[in-house]
Amino acid sequence: MTYILGSMLAFAFLRLSLFFLDQNFAMYFDDVALTMVLGGTLAVGIISAPWQCWGYFVTSLKGVLFGLQRAERRFIEEALVFVRNPQAYRKDKPKTIADEIYLDGKELLELQFTPEDIQTILGERLHQLVNKRDMVSAFFLNLAKYPPAFGLVGTVLGLVNLMRAITEGLDPAQTGVKMALALVATLYGLLFANFIISPFAEALEKQVDKERFQGEIAMQAVLLCAEGVDLLKSQEMLNSFLPKRKRVNILDDAISEEMSA
Repeated sequence: MTYILGSMLAFAFLRLSLFFLDQNFAMYFDDVALTMVLGGTLAVGIISAPWQCWGYFVTSLKGVLFGLQRAERRFIEEALVFVRNPQAYRKDKPKTIADEIYLDGKELLELQFTPEDIQTILGERLHQLVNKRDMVSAFFLNLAKYPPAFGLVGTVLGLVNLMRAITEGLDPAQTGVKMALALVATLYGLLFANFIISPFAEALEKQVDKERFQGEIAMQAVLLCAEGVDLLKSQEMLNSFLPKRKRVNILDDAISEEMSA
């Protein structure tokens, strides 16, 4: 949601700037510039995209736009519920790294793996899950450098066309207009890179960091369950992931009711 709000705010200030200039968006439209920037960026994206991680593209998009992670305190409460009764954990379609860690951990517990083996296996799976998401965020970070380059190409095309028109006897009154339109391609490239792609990549990196953090909590919950640690000690261990003001107390009615359900 923050990505959407930030994009709306950026668009609003852009519109306000045009208002102060007594201009509108139609004055900045150029089909050649738009085709060059969007087409070039799309082509590079198709070439360089990590298609082996295609499934994470949609998940990443949903995560950045709508958010998939739970609040920190709520997540610790869910971890304690898992420690209390891992067999009751149900998640047919895992959406986050933590969901997958819980499902894999539940399976390993049922197979009676040792805590050391569980830690090794889940640690590697956590690493691989995070790595795949990092590949997606790195793709968008790298993609952000291309729109300005294609915008410059569009500007060069526009200037070449302008010089040709001047040679053929272009009306001097139209020279400034055509030059302005030629520069629009550079503007498109800068806006597309810095208003859309780069903020999305940064938001995606933050989401991956949060998913990694929650995955570590989920793995710790599975290990506590495997080691047979009692609920109170598990609470104190899991609370280590939170600031003091957000820590969970298993005596809270809300948690007690959920655990007894």
